[in-house]
Amino acid sequence: MNRNLFIPSLLLALGLPTAALAQETNAVAPLDWSSFESIAAKNIFDPSRAGRGSSRLRPAPVIVRSFTFSGTIEDVALFKGDGAGRGYLKCGDTIDGFKVMKIPVSYEDPIVVLTDPAGAIWVLKQGESMRREEEGPWTKSDQPAPATVASTDTNATESASASSPVSGAANDILTKLRLKREQEDK
Repeated sequence: MNRNLFIPSLLLALGLPTAALAQETNAVAPLDWSSFESIAAKNIFDPSRAGRGSSRLRPAPVIVRSFTFSGTIEDVALFKGDGAGRGYLKCGDTIDGFKVMKIPVSYEDPIVVLTDPAGAIWVLKQGESMRREEEGPWTKSDQPAPATVASTDTNATESASASSPVSGAANDILTKLRLKREQEDK
């Protein structure tokens, strides 16, 4: 036999059994839940996920309900917020247990008179809110709804502040900001 043919045929003969053994050991195991447990444990999109060693419990978020008196149109009051009954209400309608008692027609400083289920009388000016945390008592919010101005143009700011009922302190702040901006533009 030719020596050049003997070596390749010997290698081929020796390689076939090892290739067959390698194929047997590379068999794929069936997939079960244990294969995916690490993925589920490390899921970064799980909202209830805590750190690995974290045994601290997160406090439950405080449920806050509120509604804001936004103004009047003739004998109708507009309320915004997440309360039941929000929208346009007339005298006698209710919003979160408060009954609308009186809507005086005033274009300069709109107000609305409400009574709560216990009979207490509340007067809300335009922009004032009623707020309640969890099932606690209703309180008048000390933070009125933010005034929004669509444009940063000083003429638009002046016209917006002149047309909207803004308190004297807020009007002073707008005037100071307008003067500061005019000085910076020079």
